[in-house]
Order: sequence, then structure tokens, then C-alpha cells
Amino acid sequence: MNSYSKPFFLKNGFLFIILLVISFIILNQKSNYHHTQLFRLSSDITYTINIPYKNLTNYLNLKDINTELLSENTSLKNQILENKITTSKYYFNKNNQFSYMSSQVLKSSFNKSQNYLIINKGKKEGVKEGMGVVSEKGIVGIVNYTSDNFSSVISILNLNFKINAKIKNKNGFGSLSWNGRSFKKMELLDLPLLDKLQEKDTVITGGISSAFPVGIPIGTVSKIEENVFNNHYKIEVALFNDLTHLENVYIIKNVMAEEFNTIDSLNIMN
Repeated sequence: MNSYSKPFFLKNGFLFIILLVISFIILNQKSNYHHTQLFRLSSDITYTINIPYKNLTNYLNLKDINTELLSENTSLKNQILENKITTSKYYFNKNNQFSYMSSQVLKSSFNKSQNYLIINKGKKEGVKEGMGVVSEKGIVGIVNYTSDNFSSVISILNLNFKINAKIKNKNGFGSLSWNGRSFKKMELLDLPLLDKLQEKDTVITGGISSAFPVGIPIGTVSKIEENVFNNHYKIEVALFNDLTHLENVYIIKNVMAEEFNTIDSLNIMN
């Protein structure tokens, strides 16, 4: 015969738990001290359980929240354009010529000589080749290929990329391009010496194309060289955009793009 006897709470586990709960209830009702301690204990347990759950829920909801914010931003940008409101970032939209459409970056490169992005909007959403792409901080690139659901965007960090640009509040125009040396900088060439410039001046799109209206921010002047022989500046531009961390972008629709490009092509052929 085994002399070892199991404790009561092991032999009668369920009954033990019931009695323990009853004793806690009695203590909670009869003693203010125990009532306070039990309340604190239950609060601590609830807090410990709820915090990880809340953090997990918030994490899982981030994608929906981000999509909702992107939609709201797009709506606000279009309202600005429709009402022709002047802002520090965008001050354009003659005759409701331009509108925004939000998109997400699925893939991008920045360390090659010819960098591209792939975004999740295509022909079904009305995206066409030649449309400009921007982010909250400035220009990103130009759409060069489209499928039904996706589009390829030639990045501003591409040796084949070139658009017109100007200094904010100045009259002269120049040609903006990338020299392949740094993903943080571009070059603005052929800007006439008539305009007096200084470092930290803001560089914006010139608007002489169907892709970008005038006034979209590009960067700031970080270095100035004067070529007295051809009477032009060579300017180094520090980009506002960080092309290594792009998630959300906006596609610019120009309702007059086809008409503009037709007239422009006639001038090129002459």
C-alpha cells in the first residue's frame, strides 16, 4: 500500500477552484482592503492582456488606415486643384487641366544607371504613357509603359530622364537631368545668367510639358557654377524626395496632354 497521499487540491482540482473563487468573492465583498487589491490585480491582468492585443490589432489595420489616408490626400489635392488654391507646394491648374490619382509602389530601384518603378495602377484606371508621377515631397518620374493593372515609371534617377525646370519666383528655364552619381542630387543646366541665384533657392517644374504642371517641387540649389562663355548656369540640385523609400505616389492626369503633345510634335518636325 502506498503511504503517499495526494493533496486535496490535486485530487479535487475542480472543487478546489470553485471554493477558491467563492473565497475571493467573500473577501471582495467583506473587506475593503481585499476589494482594492483584487481590483488592482484584475486591472493589471486586463492591461497586460489588452496591450499586446491592441498593438496587434493596430498593426493589422495599418494597411487599411494607410489606404484611407491616401484616398483622403488624393481627394484634398484634387479639391485644391479644382478651386485653384495657391499653396507652398502646388500652385497651378488652369481650366481644371490637371487631377491626381493615388497609387502604390510595388517595386523600385535607385542604384542603377536606368532606374524604374512599378506601380499598381494601369490602363483600367486610365493611366497612360507620359503621365507624371509625384509624391508628397516632389517629382518621382514619368509613366513609360502600361498594362491593364500596372504601370512602369521611368525614375528621375535615370540617365534618360530629362524635363524642364526653373527656380521658384524666377523667369528662366533650364534642363533637369541626372548624372548617375548620387541618388540624392540632380543637375539643372542651361539656366541663363540673367537670374541671380543663391544656394537654398527652391527648384520647381517649369510646366513646359504635358507630364508636369508648373510649380511641383524638385529640390533646392546646393551648388552653383557660372559658365561665362555660354552665359548659363550649371546647378546642382539636392532632391526633396528620397527615392530609396517610396511607398505611395500620385499620378497626374492632364486632360489636355494629347492636344499639347500634338502641337509640340509639329514644332519638333519643323
